[in-house]
Amino acid sequence: GNFETETHLLRYLDNRQFLAAFVGFDYRNNRTLLAEGERNTKNNRRVFDVGLYYLLPLLVRSELRLDSNGKVRLQLKRTDLPLSNNFFADLLVNTDREYNVAFRYMVSKYVSLSTNYDSDYKWGAGLTLHY
Repeated sequence: GNFETETHLLRYLDNRQFLAAFVGFDYRNNRTLLAEGERNTKNNRRVFDVGLYYLLPLLVRSELRLDSNGKVRLQLKRTDLPLSNNFFADLLVNTDREYNVAFRYMVSKYVSLSTNYDSDYKWGAGLTLHY
C-alpha cells in the first residue's frame, strides 16, 4: 500500500525553545500517485535530512531542511489557530508546492470533529482524540 514517514531527532538550541536543529529521514511510497519509473520524487522519496526549526511570531513554526540529494525545503506551519471557542484551524505550506488546511470542532474535552484538505491526498474527515 501507500505509506509515508518523517522521523527526526530534535535538539533545542536555546532555553526558550525557539530554535532547534534536527536530523532524520523521510521515507515515502505513494503508489497511487506514482508515475512509472519515477525515482526520488515527492511520491517516491528515500532521503536523509538535516535542518532547523524556528518559532516565528504568531506561533508560526518555520522549518528549513536540506536532504541527502541536495534539495532545500522551507516550510511554514501554524497549528491550533483559534477561530472561536470550539473551532480551530491548522495551516501548512512549503516550497515543494504542498499545502494543507485543516479544521477541528471540539465536541467535548477529548473529542473533535475534523476535516482537512491536502494538496496531495485531497479531502479527509474524521474524529480527533485529545489526551
